[in-house]
Amino acid sequence: MKHVLLYISLCLICAPLYAQINLVPNPGFEENDSCYKTGDFVIRGVHNWLAVLNSPDAYKFCDTLTTKTFIFAQTPKSGIGMAGYAANSNSQLIQGNSPIILINKGYKENITVRLKSILEPGHYYKLVFYINLANYTKVKMTNLFATTSIGGYFSGEKLSFQGYPVKSLAPIIPQVINPANRYLIDTLGWDKIEGLYKAQGGEEWLTLGDFGNRNNDTVLFKDSSQPLSYSTYYFIDDVSVTYFDTTNHVMDTTLCRGRSLVYHKRPDWDSCLWYDGSSDSSKTFTQTGVYWVTNFYAGFIATDTIKLTIVDSLQAQIHHLGFCPNDSVLLTARLGDNYVWNNGATQQQQYVNQANTFYVSSNTQGCLLNDTFYVKELPSPLIKGLQDTVVCFDDIKKIELDAGLHKTYLWQPTGETTRTILSTEANIYLLTVTDTTNCKSSQRVVVDEYCTFKFYVPNAFSPNGDGTNDEFKIRIHPSRIQNFEVYNRWGQLIEQNQTGTWSGKDAQTDVYVIILTYTDDNGNAKRYWGNVTLLR
Repeated sequence: MKHVLLYISLCLICAPLYAQINLVPNPGFEENDSCYKTGDFVIRGVHNWLAVLNSPDAYKFCDTLTTKTFIFAQTPKSGIGMAGYAANSNSQLIQGNSPIILINKGYKENITVRLKSILEPGHYYKLVFYINLANYTKVKMTNLFATTSIGGYFSGEKLSFQGYPVKSLAPIIPQVINPANRYLIDTLGWDKIEGLYKAQGGEEWLTLGDFGNRNNDTVLFKDSSQPLSYSTYYFIDDVSVTYFDTTNHVMDTTLCRGRSLVYHKRPDWDSCLWYDGSSDSSKTFTQTGVYWVTNFYAGFIATDTIKLTIVDSLQAQIHHLGFCPNDSVLLTARLGDNYVWNNGATQQQQYVNQANTFYVSSNTQGCLLNDTFYVKELPSPLIKGLQDTVVCFDDIKKIELDAGLHKTYLWQPTGETTRTILSTEANIYLLTVTDTTNCKSSQRVVVDEYCTFKFYVPNAFSPNGDGTNDEFKIRIHPSRIQNFEVYNRWGQLIEQNQTGTWSGKDAQTDVYVIILTYTDDNGNAKRYWGNVTLLR
């Protein structure tokens, strides 16, 4: 059931909402690569449409001059394009009085198009197209023949026939066909051919033309005493295939007092019967009640029920809203006139930044509207477990910072947007997170570095080029070293630098004295004495 609140217009005009999308591309043959010229009109220039049997024609009149030089008397039903095809050419005359029955052995043409979408199984679709019998008076072909067997055929694949010319589509039987006793003889107006088709599912091609499946279906209705006819030729225009809804519908509608509802029968259905026995195309309602209209088309029956309620005020609406700290929220009342808020505001909208209950009253065309807004302040996201840290990167190399579970993350100055990040050096981070309510919280996080002073002095090394312990090196921060010296057993200085390293490449195997002058944690100069053994 569909429930609708209607409070904008004084008079509401309604009809059931049915899909009227035309599944036929280029339905009026307007999209054509070339304009009409005498003797140059073939279907291949028309977008989407194809010849399925022999060589049907297409016409596009780009100006009024071409219509005056057209070999027939007709012009398109709408727009500037139309198609044409032979329904029964070179038929043999077998009687002398009108109407004359012909042997249906003539040359035929048919056109086909791929639909915009595949038909759904079990759904009904309505096919409509318009036919006009060609008038040969401009070329003095005054024997006019007409037929009944024009229709449309839906298929999953494009129809294909071998050879030329092909005289019949038999045994194909169209699902939509012109009535057997209705000869299509109008040369001035356009005959409408329509019908319903229940899809099997998978159909995406539509073929139109003379299917010629009936015996004795062509007659001569205008005789000029010519021994032979020339052609039964038709124009076609404005083709449509639309979904046809055959289900019942219920519309539950509320109106303010003083307004009316105008409801129409279903479009394109033949007739209808209202609850009161009338058959009008529409009804106007101003009182609370349940009304119905039954629609009829080609043996189908569908009923629409209208449940109408007339009220003095529309149902109040309640809203629950929140705002983030240091922010505000927008309150919007329903569209109306003369707004009165409990905080003194008189506009449809207002921003508020305090927790409270807000009421607003207004009216629309005499119908009262009431809205209530419950507003609360939302909490900021809580960042847990993240705190300032002091580490020694000489020992751990990196530290992980975890912001906890939130909706979004932003770490500055790195720009990372993940829950966790890795810090490899001292830094000051600003973390901003949001939660599911889009409220934000920020926290400053300091990562500082401090390493307790210590150093390591190897007691031996072997500079023999084997890649293992080839160099003597004191493990100490380079900024702490003031001077480094190496002496042999006779007290001779053989190495001095500020790096705390010694290659020993020119020294012999022996024990050497080392002296390291360094700066302690308090900035004082200290001296370390020791021995190192050089091995070869």
